[in-house]
Amino acid sequence: MRHIINCKIDEAMKYGIEIKTDLDIYFCPLKKNDLCVLLGNLLDNAMEAVKDLPKGNRFILLKMQSVNNMFLLEISNVYIGKRKRCNGKYETTKTDSSIHGLGIESCKIIVEQYDGLFEIEDDGEIFKVEVTIYKDENGG
Repeated sequence: MRHIINCKIDEAMKYGIEIKTDLDIYFCPLKKNDLCVLLGNLLDNAMEAVKDLPKGNRFILLKMQSVNNMFLLEISNVYIGKRKRCNGKYETTKTDSSIHGLGIESCKIIVEQYDGLFEIEDDGEIFKVEVTIYKDENGG
């Protein structure tokens, strides 16, 4: 987990993007590969959204916590412009949609495998993805 976060922070710095972190984790029920897919896709999406903003607005908040037998992941960023939605699903804004636009759906599928919650808040200025996964009885 640290490796992917550090890699994404390094990548963000190339675009003048600051990733602010708030990490307080004592357990994570996700398999390492699943967590890497979640973090990779969600941070890539956030970086894509902020990289062309004015320099003072290029920031992303990454929050991960373990609270009361729940694992919480939140990634939020400012954005300008419109997101494409069709039938309640976000679509890529990139020109070649055949190789883009699968990230959020991949993340939803992973979270559903853990009987978790995947929520998006899109209020017109802030785009926020929240993931909640409950610790199972076996400590996973």
